Amino acid sequence: MVVVKVYMWPRGDHEREELLGVGTLALEQVTATGRSYRVTILKLASFIEGGAERLADPRTIHRPRSKDVWKRGHVRGHNPSYRGPWDLLGGALRELLGGRLRSYRVDR
Repeated sequence: MVVVKVYMWPRGDHEREELLGVGTLALEQVTATGRSYRVTILKLASFIEGGAERLADPRTIHRPRSKDVWKRGHVRGHNPSYRGPWDLLGGALRELLGGRLRSYRVDR
């Protein structure tokens, strides 16, 4: 299982870090065309009963309550021989948040 945690460091101060959210990518299947992962994004800490403390608990991350889940889905076709963890995360975010991301501007 890949666990992604999002922290905020107010004004860059790591001693004041706040856990904002958690996502998981759990390996489901390995085939000739790649690996499939079940993706779960939990709600932001501010929307979860117990907040950041609950998100920091590995039991919450491994088996979240359905009311703590914001988005679920699958990403398929990941080949770790030539694609890294950022590709996997990008595919998961595109799958779960695709339409929400269209309004973001890309500067090149």
